[in-house]
Amino acid sequence: MATLLLLAGCAANPLLRGEIDESVAEYPALEWIDAELSFEPLRTAPPVRQMPLIVLSSDRLIGPTIPGLKAAGVIGQEVPDDFGYITDTGHQRSQAVQAEMVAGSVFITKTDSGHNVHIEQPALVADAILQVLERVRHGAKTAVG
Repeated sequence: MATLLLLAGCAANPLLRGEIDESVAEYPALEWIDAELSFEPLRTAPPVRQMPLIVLSSDRLIGPTIPGLKAAGVIGQEVPDDFGYITDTGHQRSQAVQAEMVAGSVFITKTDSGHNVHIEQPALVADAILQVLERVRHGAKTAVG
């Protein structure tokens, strides 16, 4: 039987309430982790090495979907109406920072996809992977050039 990990105190937990309830019913002995503690290694990590990097970011926002999901009962009423917009902003900022951390990276924001870019645009993801592999094979330290 697989072990599911749920983040204790994670802001997304109310959004995932339905999945959590189903998981608890299926796997009564869930393993919980402390979300804040799990981020500590990231805070103390050394700087990122330069490497070929392509960052793909969804361009279909979650924000506008939250009221409809609440109205349909898919997520609970306790989820704030602006939760999706806050999440969207966080995703966009963190992905931009990731791209900025590596000189010569490529940041693709026009993906015609939602959160699951790899499912909605597999050819785009595969092409990015092949580009990075090609650059690595030639000893490049950036994704372009």
